[in-house]
Amino acid sequence: MSRSCMWIVPGSFPIPSARSSSVERAVHETVSHLNPSARKLIVSRRFPGQAGKKRIHGVEHLRLRAPHRPMYCRKAITAASAYQPSLLQIENRPAWVSKFKKKLKRTAVWLSLHSTTFIDSSRLSAARTQIELAAADRILVNSCYLKHQLLNRFELPPDKVLVNYLGVNANQFVSRQTLQGSKRRNEMLERLGYCGKQLVLFVGRLREQKGVHHLLEAVPHILACCPDAVVAVVGSPYYNRNTLTPYVANLHRLGNRYPHAVRFVPYVSHHELPNWYAAADVCVVPSTHDEAFGLVNVEAMAAGVPVVAAATGGISEVIVDGETGILLAPEQLQHSLAEAIVTILSNAKIAAVMGENGMRRVADQFTWEASAKRLQALYDQYV
Repeated sequence: MSRSCMWIVPGSFPIPSARSSSVERAVHETVSHLNPSARKLIVSRRFPGQAGKKRIHGVEHLRLRAPHRPMYCRKAITAASAYQPSLLQIENRPAWVSKFKKKLKRTAVWLSLHSTTFIDSSRLSAARTQIELAAADRILVNSCYLKHQLLNRFELPPDKVLVNYLGVNANQFVSRQTLQGSKRRNEMLERLGYCGKQLVLFVGRLREQKGVHHLLEAVPHILACCPDAVVAVVGSPYYNRNTLTPYVANLHRLGNRYPHAVRFVPYVSHHELPNWYAAADVCVVPSTHDEAFGLVNVEAMAAGVPVVAAATGGISEVIVDGETGILLAPEQLQHSLAEAIVTILSNAKIAAVMGENGMRRVADQFTWEASAKRLQALYDQYV
């Protein structure tokens, strides 16, 4: 690894924080597990209550006061120019690459993309995106799906785009097959008033592309086959904001038809999620649009929970159909989602095997330690 490395996060959320987005969480966890002998600096925006400078788990944090993102970007460039790192990695903001590259002539400037959101034409024109991607020395993505998207849409050498899967802190999640996991599950179900129930769990943002409506439309069929089933929809439309959008209002209309079986839970912090997974019998990820990775799938697997998911984007690189869960084509969601969920709820042996397979798969590939090890190897090879 290079002598000094700097990561520029988007500045939308504090880091580290239990209420940040998956981007900040991935940066914090991965960087914390990298080579401890290297100098590591994460640059972010300063939020109320945060110190401007702090060292956490061997990583230096520089937090910049900036009332808006353009000023934050300018201040981050100034900080990088003073620091002169061997490697600078920009997180999920392709529009910034050229600006940093112009000021850092001797620094390797990498772009880490977490999704296709910020290369969409509604955010950045195709021509501008091509310029920014070409300016990056390397582009890091979290799935082969995302790599293929870049190569299909832009003129890039294939070896310029590198894949590194994300991870989880596996020790935060406990399998229900263990005594500790069984205890946590029973305590959570009791707290929810769901003793003796089978919990169907959705975790994520409440947006149409997440397909939550398909889950709620499947409730009558699920209840007909599994009358003890209950559905928990955990999340909100935006990070940290429980806004009642028209889509969320429609979800409430669907769910309120079954008040005894459907519960909406506003956005909860990442630290609270392991308790929800511990209580779950199945986790449902019915995304109708391509997901670059889908961290919720890995979190569920880490807790030994089978996953029923749409085979969109990078999800099919995480879930092994028939082994760690059930994958459905997006067009199958409307008619086959309930059947897949019932298959798991009504077959304890199948659910247990899928749960154990998921835990092993996470331990092998999807921990932050494994992600950091792969990233370390990429830095050593290319910087």
